[in-house]
Amino acid sequence: MRHLAWVCGLALLSASGSPVAAADALNTLTAAEKEAGWKLLFDGKSTAGWRNYKKTEIGEGWKVVDGALSREDKGAGDIITTDQFGAFELSLDFKIAPEGNSGVMYRVRETENAPWQTGPEIQIQDNKRGHDPQQCGWLYQFYKTDTDATKPAGEWNTLKVLITPEKCVHTMNGTKYVEYVIGSDDWNKKLAESKFAKYPNFGKFETGHICLQDHGNSVAYRNIKIRTIGASTSTKAAPAPAAGVKATAKAGDAPEAAPKASAPAATAKAPAKATVKSEVKTETKPAAVPQPKPSAAAQTASPAPTQSASPAKASRTPKPAAATTPSAKVETPAATAEATATVEAAAEPEVPAAGATRTYTTGRPTIRGRVRRIIDRITP
Repeated sequence: MRHLAWVCGLALLSASGSPVAAADALNTLTAAEKEAGWKLLFDGKSTAGWRNYKKTEIGEGWKVVDGALSREDKGAGDIITTDQFGAFELSLDFKIAPEGNSGVMYRVRETENAPWQTGPEIQIQDNKRGHDPQQCGWLYQFYKTDTDATKPAGEWNTLKVLITPEKCVHTMNGTKYVEYVIGSDDWNKKLAESKFAKYPNFGKFETGHICLQDHGNSVAYRNIKIRTIGASTSTKAAPAPAAGVKATAKAGDAPEAAPKASAPAATAKAPAKATVKSEVKTETKPAAVPQPKPSAAAQTASPAPTQSASPAKASRTPKPAAATTPSAKVETPAATAEATATVEAAAEPEVPAAGATRTYTTGRPTIRGRVRRIIDRITP
């Protein structure tokens, strides 16, 4: 009897000590995992690092129970990580209730009404009594497998996911399920045939949040850890960035409409017009000065006309010079300021005051006519 009691006591000690040891190992990283770059997304004690979709806090329906992040009450809502991830390796344990349904989504953005409208979903479900034709571990409405490596509802399963631009892989309890490439021809074909085709942002983001879905059933997650791959790094994201995206887009529209080069051209034209007008006025002012006209006595007695007679007679021969008169009819803008001044002076001759000495200028048809008449009078 004493020997039997010792054996039973040893068995009880072993049974009681084992769960404690297992609990200590939950939600921790080994030295090798830390060196490889793994990071815990759940510490097993609090909901730190998680919040509801498009909110700043996490709903009371999510609780920490026995070292697991559990959806316990109604209205818990979908929750997402506070950080965003691009290329990564994710590992987690999950336990689904009988007939239960949930999901793990990646690259979720808060631009739509629900997280599944941007982030692809890995189905979590009780395969035996679940109500969705999409089985546990499949990529919802995209990629499936004929293998079922899941454990019954109420037991813990381990899901591992690799997400990179080159390939994506789902592994359930050590068994590879599916492999695919986001954005490939096969992906796009399946997308067009799915319910997600009407959402333009579905699967389009290269980074995003990890999301745990509240489908109205009890589900628990633990040992949630992630390792970023390559140049991809986790980034902090503020809640509901959809409003931020719109604000950025509006601010970015302004610089496109700002540059207009037509204004300087108009400024350059204005000085040109002003210069032309000033030149015309400058050249026409001398024409407006009245020239003195000699009196009748001065025309008879003064020998000055005799001196100018020879050039006047010489100027009789080139009569074609009078052909400049028709220039007054030219009304095009191409006429020069000098021609305009000549026409104005010829059209309105000034009458000099009596007794004044007049200086004759060649090249003006009206002056020549008067000179000829004066010469005719004084020449016998």
